[in-house]
Amino acid sequence: MNLILFGFKSCGKTTLGKIIAGRLNRPFLDTDRLVELLNFKLTGEEMSYREIFTTLGEEGFRKLESDVLQQLKGLHDAVIALGGGLILDPKNAAFLAKLGQLVYLKLNKDTLKKRILGHELPAYLDPSDPEGSFELIYKERQAKYEAIPALSVDLETKTQDQVVLEISALIQRLELSHGQ
Repeated sequence: MNLILFGFKSCGKTTLGKIIAGRLNRPFLDTDRLVELLNFKLTGEEMSYREIFTTLGEEGFRKLESDVLQQLKGLHDAVIALGGGLILDPKNAAFLAKLGQLVYLKLNKDTLKKRILGHELPAYLDPSDPEGSFELIYKERQAKYEAIPALSVDLETKTQDQVVLEISALIQRLELSHGQ
């Protein structure tokens, strides 16, 4: 069974995903990195996912993300960290639900805002009003994330080790109950 982590930017999907994959002895994939690799394959240009978003715009970036998902068909027993917006497309969400167990990594708004605004601004935020645009994106995405049928793990009061143990145990219980 694949374990698919989603949530807001900077909630810890990649960091936790790598640790969980190591703990469960599974491959780890990050869709943002896969977008970079696909873009390089298509254009010959090495660009970060942020640069790709800025260059192609949201629509072009989301198309690349959807194309990356098709590369994951047939994947088994991996840990996958999704880019924050990938699962918001209902077609992508339906595909991912069939691909594995979705896990929503939750952090409260203030923690996320501090993390996101404390680093280089994501391309999807308005540099002239980062706080206002964060508030809009948070409100829009949080409702969508909450509506996705997934296991939810609240990260707010837990250490990284506690979260890794919780998710690792969760996936192992699910696999036992599904006879894997």
